[in-house]
Amino acid sequence: MEELSTLYFAFWSQFCAAFQDTVPLGTSFPYLTYSVVCTPFNEQTITGVNIYDNATSVSRIRSIGAEIERVIKPGGIWIPAPVNKGMVFIARANPFIQSRSLPPDEVAKNIRSDYVSIIIRTAII
Repeated sequence: MEELSTLYFAFWSQFCAAFQDTVPLGTSFPYLTYSVVCTPFNEQTITGVNIYDNATSVSRIRSIGAEIERVIKPGGIWIPAPVNKGMVFIARANPFIQSRSLPPDEVAKNIRSDYVSIIIRTAII
């Protein structure tokens, strides 16, 4: 599982600050959160990544989503595991990127979030 954590962090952090499940207090925006998913060998599941920003505009969050879409090609991509013990397949689920409405909060009124739906298939030996 540690190898998967390293792989996921390396992949998601290319887009902006990335955190597995929880975000440390005081983290600057934008950032994304993801979960490490390990499927039975070569089976797939659908999961998601949340992108967050604190801004009056959605332009920065949409730019991050567009970059993720550019990297995850139609048909998906295979990412080799860092110690060469297999691969992880990441593909676009449908719908791929969706805007999320967060509960209104005076302190966080400018928090924007998009949800990226992805298909994961793990082939770690």
